[in-house]
Amino acid sequence: MPKRVNGTVKREAGQPIFKESINEVTTLPANQTMGEGLFFEFNQKTVNRWVTMYEKVFERRYNQPAGDLGKALKEEMDQYGTAKFYLLHTFAHIILKELEFSCGYPTASLKERLCFF
Repeated sequence: MPKRVNGTVKREAGQPIFKESINEVTTLPANQTMGEGLFFEFNQKTVNRWVTMYEKVFERRYNQPAGDLGKALKEEMDQYGTAKFYLLHTFAHIILKELEFSCGYPTASLKERLCFF
């Protein structure tokens, strides 16, 4: 489970992907992503003001058993804050769709990377 240390999310280990214990796994999958990227920096005061306005709404909406959203997604939403995660994740998908429509990139060939600071 990720921990928040001095405002930064730290993961002690990766997500388990094999049934065997880590000592029995002799290979690990790797992924190298090449290409260009887009960087967006948001005004923290504006984001924090929006989060303050809507955090109770999102917590009520998404404070359900993990099975409804998926345990991994629920944990990620909880560690960053449900409202902030929802805002930035939604923005990322809007940008992906806009790139698809405006530039002709198929959405399947685009990757989403969210970094919270």
